[in-house]
Amino acid sequence: MLKDEERAACLVLRDVAVGYGKEPIVEHVDLAVREGEILCLVGGSGTGKTTLLQAIGGLVGLSGGSLQLDGHEVGGPGPERAMVFQDDAVFPWYT
Repeated sequence: MLKDEERAACLVLRDVAVGYGKEPIVEHVDLAVREGEILCLVGGSGTGKTTLLQAIGGLVGLSGGSLQLDGHEVGGPGPERAMVFQDDAVFPWYT
């Protein structure tokens, strides 16, 4: 059963957890983002901001919870999502 704020949301995270091996990186994240809404993740270095974005992008798998985009479970990368990296992420000789 969806809560009212989740009903209109296009991105819904429920109790999301991401870890590497047995090491938890992100735990217990609940979030609902509506279409057109702007969201900013703020936190210190090593708090899991990039890991959470990589999970939303389908680049890393969840170790718990669920992540849905437009009512469909995110299970990997897809053409409806894109990431722009802060640093060059392709070939070091391209600028």
